[in-house]
Amino acid sequence: MTWFKSLISYLVNPRPALWRLTDAQEEVKSRTVPWKGIFNPPFILGGLIVFFLILIVWFGPEFASYDPYITSRSAPAYYDAENKVMVKPPFKPGSTYPLGSDRFGNDILSLLFYGARVTMISCLYITFGRVLLGLILGGISGWHEGSRFDRIVLRSSGVISSIPLLLSAMLMILALDIHKGVWVFVVSLSVLGWTEIAQIVRGEFIRIKEMLYIEAAEALGLTKLQIMIRHALPNVLSYLLSITFLEMGSVLLLMAELGFLGLFVGGGSRFKSDPWSPVIIQISEIPEWGALVAQGTPYLRTYPYMVLGPAAAFFVAILGLNAFGEGLRRIFDRWPFSTSFILKKRMLVIVGAFIGVSLLIFQMTNARVSYQQVADSFNEADALARLAELEIYNTPVWGEDTPLIDYLVKKFREYDIQPGWSETLTSYHYYPLTASLVRPVAEPRLAAGTRGYFRHQNEFAFLTEGCAGSGSVQAELLMLGGRVHSAPGYFSGGKDRIVLLLEDGVSPEVIQAAASAGVEGMLLVTEEQPPLISQYQVHPDREDSSCPGDELPVFRITESVARRIAAEARIDWDPLSVQLEEEDFSRELDLDTVMELDLSEPETVSVPNAIGFIGGYDIDHADEILVIYTTFDGLGLREGGQEGVPEDDLAKIALLLEIMRTWQDSKLDPRRSVQFVIWGGEGLDEPFFQLIYGLFEKNKLAAKVPTNANPYLNTNPVKPAIWVEIGDLSSGPATLAYSLQSADFLSDVFRQAGKDSNLDVQADNPPRRGVNSGLPQLYIWEEPLKTQAAEPDNRYFLKKGVVLDRTLVQLVRDMSD
Repeated sequence: MTWFKSLISYLVNPRPALWRLTDAQEEVKSRTVPWKGIFNPPFILGGLIVFFLILIVWFGPEFASYDPYITSRSAPAYYDAENKVMVKPPFKPGSTYPLGSDRFGNDILSLLFYGARVTMISCLYITFGRVLLGLILGGISGWHEGSRFDRIVLRSSGVISSIPLLLSAMLMILALDIHKGVWVFVVSLSVLGWTEIAQIVRGEFIRIKEMLYIEAAEALGLTKLQIMIRHALPNVLSYLLSITFLEMGSVLLLMAELGFLGLFVGGGSRFKSDPWSPVIIQISEIPEWGALVAQGTPYLRTYPYMVLGPAAAFFVAILGLNAFGEGLRRIFDRWPFSTSFILKKRMLVIVGAFIGVSLLIFQMTNARVSYQQVADSFNEADALARLAELEIYNTPVWGEDTPLIDYLVKKFREYDIQPGWSETLTSYHYYPLTASLVRPVAEPRLAAGTRGYFRHQNEFAFLTEGCAGSGSVQAELLMLGGRVHSAPGYFSGGKDRIVLLLEDGVSPEVIQAAASAGVEGMLLVTEEQPPLISQYQVHPDREDSSCPGDELPVFRITESVARRIAAEARIDWDPLSVQLEEEDFSRELDLDTVMELDLSEPETVSVPNAIGFIGGYDIDHADEILVIYTTFDGLGLREGGQEGVPEDDLAKIALLLEIMRTWQDSKLDPRRSVQFVIWGGEGLDEPFFQLIYGLFEKNKLAAKVPTNANPYLNTNPVKPAIWVEIGDLSSGPATLAYSLQSADFLSDVFRQAGKDSNLDVQADNPPRRGVNSGLPQLYIWEEPLKTQAAEPDNRYFLKKGVVLDRTLVQLVRDMSD
């Protein structure tokens, strides 16, 4: 009869377990084996979903069709000539886009794969912050019930809870600047979400401290802190474990709600697809599920699939986390156990491993990883192929029809580099500039005392400004000190002499004053390091200059040459150089000095150059133009009688062309605008300044970009904001260096690029003075290795290209500076 009553009771109320129908021995055995209760439906369902989420977080980007950290608009509108229709996104779900695309043609499924990392890792850290704050504040508050700390925690919790969480989260995220990334969401949602957990933990600690084992621990002489950690805390941790997963579900729901209201990680950038439309669109720069909800919400009625994918992802993730948390709760309710093992030392290894894995995944969820992937696509063989092609087109014929410039324009068009200069309604990849040049008929010569001749364009260079020009002189050397000026008496002792003085302060008027005083020649000591480039350019009004008679040779010499001349005269140069700067004096050196310079008649030549432009799409940063500037000796001025462009100049141009190819293949969308300037008039200052003035002051940019001042129209003028100058690079072994005068944030980007590419870069003073653009500047060149390889090693060319590519990609995509 008892057995029958038990059966009826089980049928009416099936919640009791089947072990109640067995004997006592079996009952004890079933209680000691908890595995049957583990397989409850919520736990199984939640475990499967959580496992699936872990796989997506770890391997999801491998299945993505594109990289959203690099490409913001993967499929712009285009005209289908075959079907005679205009094709533009968003695209419906199909074989190409399983879940459809957003309005920029970006595959929603790929965005979900990438966004899982940001969303789930952010959710994990937010939950960890909430639980940790709630455990600490609630535990101390409950253990010291009625204390001042307890009252402060309760009142703080009441104040925070009195404001709707969604509203307070919005205000705090915006106050901390949403554009600063993930940590803003982590801090905001953690600080505002600990209250419920603290109240639960507080109640548990109040209950636990009344237990008999707590009194026993006190009787054994343990302190309150020891009792809290050793006896109270382990009995709360199992309960917190199930709450943690439930809390993750609520965090995900809050992130989805914030996304619906337009607040998502990173904040995105502003974009306007139609210059005549007042509509400004937010583009997410960080792939995240909340951002997908935000971008798809305005099109919920017309293109519901834009929201369906991210909404389903949130739903499945929240369902899985809630189910898993509920499953854990059922297990702990049936088989409560102590978690004191968590406080043992070996758990530090497990916790450390968990934090390390999460940080590793978070580091993989980083735009800089994508920047490095673009840089790693720099192909050594392709770069060397470009170098070989440049050598084929390298002929000493210069002008608008220069074969080398024609080749560069062809590659610009192939790599979707737009023309960089416009005149009326026509755009060009070439800026027509001319210069009047003179060339030495014979090799210029300089000698002092018994020493042999110095080397032209290494140890000395000639000037052509004012009365400076041709001449053949042999005379005694006179040294002049003090502030250089053009007063009649300054050169009074220099008649029939060659004068030596510091270059600082020398102007065409000073040279004219020297010629009027009968000076035969001038040596100007410069601070520049070799090589020195002579001044081949002459001004159109040079023939009209009021020189008293014949021109005089004027040479710039390096400090090492001046030191050797002083040594020839048995004088210590170091104290003499200080005296030259501070005192007015003249001193005969009794050195027979020879200066010979024979220049041709001026000829007008067209200066070769190639300029390209890539417009940025971010309204707030599109007018911050990144100028990528490099020079090459396109007029044969660096060395007398050279045929074509030197090989080291061709090497850096080939490197730049390969960088452009990597940008095109990766579908790089620059947020800043980019102006490429490949200037073939190396050493010609006036035409260069005409070029820069024409581009940025006279609004000759071929492509106009929306400015922050007026985002509703494509407006000019726009100004360069960052200047990156690429100095001497070659295809041979060398290490990269950057100028000590470079801007700090640019130097940081360059050093980080070298570190990520496993290449040491060094800071140094550049061997040649760069352009003084007045902008934040990064000047890059190469330093030859101390130990040269027996044979050329092209791996150095590859490494230099990777580092430079990585630097430039970050500068056009990352606005954190």
